[in-house]
Amino acid sequence: MKVSAHALQILAEIQDLVLANRRLEHDAKALASGGELERARESLLNNSQELSAKRSALEEIQRDIARLEQDLALVEKRAATDRERLLKTAVSRDVAGLQHELETLDKRRNELEEVELNLLERRDELSNQLSELEALNEELEASLARTKLDVQGRLAELKNVHAEQTNQLKSQRNLVPEDLLQLFDQKLARGVAIGKLQKNSCGACNMSITATSLAALHAVPSDELATCPDCTAILIR
Repeated sequence: MKVSAHALQILAEIQDLVLANRRLEHDAKALASGGELERARESLLNNSQELSAKRSALEEIQRDIARLEQDLALVEKRAATDRERLLKTAVSRDVAGLQHELETLDKRRNELEEVELNLLERRDELSNQLSELEALNEELEASLARTKLDVQGRLAELKNVHAEQTNQLKSQRNLVPEDLLQLFDQKLARGVAIGKLQKNSCGACNMSITATSLAALHAVPSDELATCPDCTAILIR
């Protein structure tokens, strides 16, 4: 097949554009699959779940504190009643009974106050953690929104570059004879279609060419098509 150096150079440019478009398509597919978005969503989801768990724990502690305060109020009410009865009785047996009950109530009050103190400390700790998680949630929501916009922008940019290169491809293909273009397309469908002969190696497959094959290649007229003996790619000599 007759070929010109100019046509071979155009084929090399076409191949570069095709391979570049394939990379763009791969990058666009990776972006569209939502890898970055999925990671951003997962971070937000994990934080939201932890936030929900902390809120539930805080609500439970607040209920426990409310119950303890009710118990403390009952203890205080009972103790006040017993103190009032103690002031009004002179019967030693009743006095001893009321004093014993007041001691028991006082011990119960101390126990309840200690438990309540621990719960109040835990409540404050959870409140601080909630504030941090809520702030982080806002940051993650903003990050997710930014990631969405970034992905959309990058996809649009890839689409524009792909369209521009596709137009270049159409223009370049019109400059190559049809029979040479068909052969090139067949080879490109299987892999790299064209490469430069670099001393004794093929620029398409990077394989070294034997001295015998190299001599045969040099014997091919400059205006005739030459191919790599290993990968059959078109060679630019």
